[in-house]
Amino acid sequence: MNHKEKYDLKRKNFKKQSLKHFAFLVDTYKYDKPVFNEYIQPNGTVISDTLEYQNPELSKTVQIKNSYHPVDYGFEFNLWDSVTDLSHSNKEMLEFQLKEHQDTEQNYIEKIAESVKEKHQIKLTNI
Repeated sequence: MNHKEKYDLKRKNFKKQSLKHFAFLVDTYKYDKPVFNEYIQPNGTVISDTLEYQNPELSKTVQIKNSYHPVDYGFEFNLWDSVTDLSHSNKEMLEFQLKEHQDTEQNYIEKIAESVKEKHQIKLTNI
């Protein structure tokens, strides 16, 4: 598998694994279904993929992001108040996985999703 094929597979698996393992945000915590975005450099290279889940009732936004650019973190699970924090200045990174420690299959996402359920339920569900 060449570099581009591996990169494309990693992106595909990020979306697939995230939708699967973070389904509880919609099913249990009543967040809206996620909106998918990709951020592309002028040269056409995708530097990050994001899934954003909104919960208007709680005024919260969850962002699940994977960045591929060399100076970025990698995987991030972020939370912010979507009404008062329009600039995301109080965005809180609750979980992360450095891109150097990610597998192409993105299997680490399951573990992070379990950690989010165990450690951050109150932040995800409180007004």
